Amino acid sequence: MIGHLLVKYESEWYADEALSKWNEVDELFEEERQQKKELIEAGLDKLGITEPYLRDFALDVVDEAHEHVKSNWQLEKVQRIKPSLWWKQVAQAQAQTPTANTEANTPKLSNLSADGKAWFIHPVAMMDYFSGAGIATYHIYHDGKIEKHIHKKY
Repeated sequence: MIGHLLVKYESEWYADEALSKWNEVDELFEEERQQKKELIEAGLDKLGITEPYLRDFALDVVDEAHEHVKSNWQLEKVQRIKPSLWWKQVAQAQAQTPTANTEANTPKLSNLSADGKAWFIHPVAMMDYFSGAGIATYHIYHDGKIEKHIHKKY
């Protein structure tokens, strides 16, 4: 039953040096900017505002706000996310020194996967486990596979 509480997923503390998985978020900002511009243009049309200088002003405000958000996101990646990526270094260090702990009372380091994937506790399945309800839970794996599990009351 405990196995149903776990999900294997890539850790947020693992990424390549180029931050490629985090850079994928950049495209979402552009999509959001386009959506906002379309909404503003539709609103201007509805209000009958056709003067190019007014329309351009409204759309320029969206672009300025977008640049501000994008700039903050770049700082977030460099100043917070990149320094928090410790997984790969620890996994490599463990591979190089598998018997680093020689004292009997010192626990051995856990073996971190080199690909950054680990088992995490699924909070919804955990609530179901403790409630004992006959509720279905869905496990979504990093490769897109989805499994349905129906838990029985005991």
